[in-house]
Amino acid sequence: MLFQEKKTETSYKNNKNDVILYRDLNKREEIVSPSFAVEKKRHKKILKIFFIDHFHLLFKSAALNHLRIQECKSKSKVGDVCNFNFDSYSQLKRYQKKVRLFTFSTSFTAALIFVAVASFQFLNIQQGKSATFGWLQTDWSGGIDAVATAIHTSNQNGWIKFFSKDDDVDTSSGEIKISSTTDSFVTTSDTDFNAFAKTQSFVSGAGSAGTIYAQKPDGGSCTTNTECVNNWCNVNVCANPWTVGPCAGFAVYKEDSGDPAHPGTWQWKTSDTDCAAPQCLPVDGFDGLVADNNVDFSLYPSRNACKAIGGRLPTRNELLCIYSNKASYGMASATGLYNTSQEAAVNKILTVRFSDGFSNVAGAWYKTSWWLNRCVK
Repeated sequence: MLFQEKKTETSYKNNKNDVILYRDLNKREEIVSPSFAVEKKRHKKILKIFFIDHFHLLFKSAALNHLRIQECKSKSKVGDVCNFNFDSYSQLKRYQKKVRLFTFSTSFTAALIFVAVASFQFLNIQQGKSATFGWLQTDWSGGIDAVATAIHTSNQNGWIKFFSKDDDVDTSSGEIKISSTTDSFVTTSDTDFNAFAKTQSFVSGAGSAGTIYAQKPDGGSCTTNTECVNNWCNVNVCANPWTVGPCAGFAVYKEDSGDPAHPGTWQWKTSDTDCAAPQCLPVDGFDGLVADNNVDFSLYPSRNACKAIGGRLPTRNELLCIYSNKASYGMASATGLYNTSQEAAVNKILTVRFSDGFSNVAGAWYKTSWWLNRCVK
């Protein structure tokens, strides 16, 4: 049978020295460790010194703190009287400034919060209370009553009165209804018909013989423009006033548009001045009037005339294409100068001469000149 000696570790407390001795029976060594009471006492002392040090930092000058730290170094060990150790007086001042800033700002904030909370507790603050309830009225047969007032506790249902109403509101049956009004009119002449705004219709005949008709689509027979949906009777046939021809990307209006005092012609602008945004933006190397009809063109009569019929002024390149195919657009006999949408200079514009297709910057004309106007869209 094999016996093995068990090595144990024993310990005992020496109350006199306030330490604990550990004895290892194998190694025959003793390990001395401070007791819990000693550690607690030492930490309390360090904490006390910490508060004393920072109290001096908060309420004593940097000079006095510097002298105090020097005395600590010369008389006592670190931790006995003070725990501070700075390399220079400047370092001490910086640290003291940070401690004061943090302490005072934190204290002020805490005090402010406390005062605010206390104020809400002690001040006489009026409080409102709410409740959920419903109001239902289905009968107004009680009529107008400017004196009686419904009471919440007893009139939530069954209340039949009201304060006032308009003359056109009918409550005779206990219900709320808008009073009906009967009216009628008779139109028997062109004068009667033309007194009203009309859409997609036209009046034919005069006096009592006048008759109202629906406007005719493209291709319908006609004698006047008003008979046609697109407001153009071309050789007794309703037609679209915008011609789509060989030039891609746009249609050309059926005729020149012009000022009544200057048939077929318009000024490009009311003054010989520069055209800027939003009316003008760069187009094909020149500043040109934009195609957006939401823009105000009141200072640009030729462009405004095209806007009125849903179109715009053509660019120089578009107008040159129209010139090359002018027979296709009903302009075979056109020979005059036509406005383009583009500037040639601050005070001049580009034009195209339909007698020979001439157009260049050297041949530009002033913006206030009156030239022919053919719109596209």
